[in-house]
Amino acid sequence: MSIKFICSCGKHLRARDEMAARRSMCPRCGAPVGIPSLRPTHAGTTAAPLTPQERRRLRGGAPTDSLGTEGAATVTADPPADSPFKWSAIPFSIPWRAPHVRRRRQLETHWYQCLAYPFLNWGLLSSLAVGLATGSFFLTLMIPELPRFSELSRREWLPYAVLLLGSLLALSFTYITVECALLTALAGEGPGLYWPSRSFLAMLKSSSRWLICFFAGPIVPLVFAGCFWLYGGDLTTLDRAIVAELIVLALGYWFLAVVCSAQSNRLRDANPARIAQLLCHLRYRSIAPVLVAPVLACVHGYAAFLVLAGRHQPIFVWLLLIGCWTSGLFSITFMFRLLGVWCHRAKRSLVAD
Repeated sequence: MSIKFICSCGKHLRARDEMAARRSMCPRCGAPVGIPSLRPTHAGTTAAPLTPQERRRLRGGAPTDSLGTEGAATVTADPPADSPFKWSAIPFSIPWRAPHVRRRRQLETHWYQCLAYPFLNWGLLSSLAVGLATGSFFLTLMIPELPRFSELSRREWLPYAVLLLGSLLALSFTYITVECALLTALAGEGPGLYWPSRSFLAMLKSSSRWLICFFAGPIVPLVFAGCFWLYGGDLTTLDRAIVAELIVLALGYWFLAVVCSAQSNRLRDANPARIAQLLCHLRYRSIAPVLVAPVLACVHGYAAFLVLAGRHQPIFVWLLLIGCWTSGLFSITFMFRLLGVWCHRAKRSLVAD
């Protein structure tokens, strides 16, 4: 059960039973409010000014809606009954954080502050970029010499199976590393040096989320774009623009589907209705996941294709691939961090309103 009461500003509030006869703060006006007692014969706490202990706790970074006089008590506002947006609590735990993060940083308030996250994690992202660039470079060199798989024996299949498994593990670790920027922002954690979970099940779950979100919709425009590119004959400028639009649509939908699934920690939320709700709630900010993120991905992919197709020295190609992968990982990490911050603040504002 919960205790329901009204602040002096007219806001309808509710609190847990263990907060009875205590004092907290209104999430709308920030004024101290006294929570009624569970026993009608006993008076509740008066809405007196905050004590020095509560003020120190507020300056220490505690949220304004969790300032009980004893322990971590929370006062929340009643959400509108007719609201179409059903925000779920974040059930997942915060990924493991490096122990040398000395102080707790506050959540970003402006978009340019999200640029600090990829630079704070530059070591991990750069290592991933070097590994992915090396793997893609050697894979490109091996493609002309690959035999037909129908002619391979079981023993000859072993090195190719190991190579495929290693590539999948590298991609899985990349997925969960990029997701770390989104999950920490959704949980309200400030920027810092975060590392993804080392559990194999966590990596499998992250890879499954990305794979299911891909087959839940983006694969359709990509198939159309591929068929149009292969069987459309000599493509004109308009045809190339249509192919580019289909690719941008697929990547944007994939990006939003991953965010919706990670936000509620449910794979079934990667559906068009949930994505439409997210776009409606983000309003003008939806241009970032719909247009900016897919365009950045297409630019980096096209740059990597030009590097691999060009006739350069192998060491020069490898260095250019490292640059492409590093720039791409930094960009997508920044976009995930930015959208996670927007979703977290949208949830808080929706509850407050």
